[in-house]
Amino acid sequence: MFVTLVCIVYLPLSMVHTRASMELGYAARNGDMHQMRAILKEQNLEDLNLESALTLSASYSRIQAMRYLILMGARDTDTALMAASVRNKIEAVQFLISEERCKVPATDLVSAMRAAGSSGAAEAEWLLFYTLKRGDVPPTPNVLD
Repeated sequence: MFVTLVCIVYLPLSMVHTRASMELGYAARNGDMHQMRAILKEQNLEDLNLESALTLSASYSRIQAMRYLILMGARDTDTALMAASVRNKIEAVQFLISEERCKVPATDLVSAMRAAGSSGAAEAEWLLFYTLKRGDVPPTPNVLD
């Protein structure tokens, strides 16, 4: 009896949270700040996948959406940097590696540079390589062999 009741109550709630996270992802991908604010106002932050929304906004170079998601608690800028790098989104890459612009700058530039090179994103690969060589951002430990 208890197991059935838990499944009946928990399953619909989890579907609502998943749907809200999907809607947040779509809004972030499209840069729809009005929709993002509405979703974040209506939902509990713990129930939303801010990291996936950040990655989607980086993939489409939606800087304002990225800034807002980071402000709201998204922290996985390394995955977002990887997504922006493979799609050659230079503005997003610059934002994510900049300590002045990004509250939580990405640190795994080497992996992002390699991913950009593997996907043919020459400009992103060059930017990351130049940033590493210039020494603005220290490389991730034990990655440069």
